[in-house]
Amino acid sequence: MQIPQKGIKEDAKIFLGNREENGLINWDKIEEPSKSLTPYPIKFISKNRFWTECSENYGITTDTLKNKRYNYFGNITDFENTLLATKEFSDRFSATCWKDVLNIYINNLDKNLWEIDELAVQYFIKDSIENVNYHLTHIPPGPNGGPRTKIQIEANESILKDLKEHGRWTIELYKKFASQKLTKIDTSRIINTTKLKELNNVLITYDAINFGWINVDFFYEDPKASPTKLAVKTSAKSNLTSLILEERSVILSGIEKSTNEYWFTKNEDGYNKLPKGEKAIIISIGFDNNGLTFGEKVIIIGENEEETVEVKPISEIELKEKLKKYGS
Repeated sequence: MQIPQKGIKEDAKIFLGNREENGLINWDKIEEPSKSLTPYPIKFISKNRFWTECSENYGITTDTLKNKRYNYFGNITDFENTLLATKEFSDRFSATCWKDVLNIYINNLDKNLWEIDELAVQYFIKDSIENVNYHLTHIPPGPNGGPRTKIQIEANESILKDLKEHGRWTIELYKKFASQKLTKIDTSRIINTTKLKELNNVLITYDAINFGWINVDFFYEDPKASPTKLAVKTSAKSNLTSLILEERSVILSGIEKSTNEYWFTKNEDGYNKLPKGEKAIIISIGFDNNGLTFGEKVIIIGENEEETVEVKPISEIELKEKLKKYGS
């Protein structure tokens, strides 16, 4: 039994239940959640699922002409089966996506994840202090060197307030990450890198779909959209689950909420609208050491709050052909 919740619960526990003869369940055993990490194909886990200011593939590249605002010079695939190839690190990068923070993790891959989190906390403390002190000591004079105006004073106070709040937010976030005490890659789950070539070829085809990538707030002011819940359950783990609206030439990425469950809308206002009555296609792509998996389903948005997609093994050639039909 799973009970969804928002955010990270620091003292999370797993209760194991035994059904007794009278039908009641006795939750008498407690199991600590695993602290080790599961690696994913790094091009999957580092791929942006929606429009964001964060760099694709963590900003790791050797093509500095195409990617002028890169974070690290190198091949992203060199980090297969490292902490960078985990969902946990992807969550951290998505939260801040700072070059300096990325390099803290890259330079300490031999450590436990929680130890690197603590190094990041120290970085954010130092960065916050330096930023605040700079704006406390570098105060521009008023017009013609005279007293500062009320607008200047208020602007400086606003900057200081924002810097303090953002600094506090990042520090507390990474303290919470560190409190999870996550360790290292589970060596029993290492990915067979010889199988990753076919996956990378599929991703090239996937990226070539000539549609626009959107966030769910895209539909906020759309007169044809209304509050809608749309969740997808897949029969097996999916690394990419997307909603394709061919008539609009857009793609919306699903947000993983629990095991094999992905949501396309949120509960918050502005993030809960979809165009009801329109046809859409759900596609799910997965990968494990046995190879590629794929599932697709044509739906009418609004008919069901939850859709089920059966995911089956598929060859690289077959999957590339299926993906090519979208946007063609």
